[in-house]
Amino acid sequence: MRHSGLAAARQLRKEGTEVVVLEARDRVGGRTYTVQTKLQPPPNPKGEHYGYLDIGGAYIGATQRHLLRTLKELGLEKQLYCVYYEDRSVFTILGRRYVTTGGDFPTFWNPIVNMDVNNLFRSLDKMGEEIPAASPWDAPHAEEWDRMSFQDFIDRTCWTRWEM
Repeated sequence: MRHSGLAAARQLRKEGTEVVVLEARDRVGGRTYTVQTKLQPPPNPKGEHYGYLDIGGAYIGATQRHLLRTLKELGLEKQLYCVYYEDRSVFTILGRRYVTTGGDFPTFWNPIVNMDVNNLFRSLDKMGEEIPAASPWDAPHAEEWDRMSFQDFIDRTCWTRWEM
């Protein structure tokens, strides 16, 4: 069940209706899912450290006021953290870690891969320019892009096979 289903169940419960939430998986949240993962390489050579990786819905924008209100009502707003656009980016490609600042892309070992990665991110930026923030469902390619996984997008866009 996605957040909209949980929100509907919560609203019905507020109004006094008995509610049972059924879910086919062992968790709720739909595409929103956070997993614990080993950091590679570990930040401290004395032991393994773990971090968290958001798989799916990892970002809540300022225009998503209903979700922000629900998080506040549940006392979860303190769990949110800021996303810094131009502070620092970390890429891990084929086990090697690249840290960049100011929105720059790392220079990779292979100039063809470097062009490929730049093309990937520029393609994403170009797609983003077509999406109206107030009504993303009205984007010219909304249906097509909604059916596409990120892996599908990479397969369509990239010429080389690199691991990220």
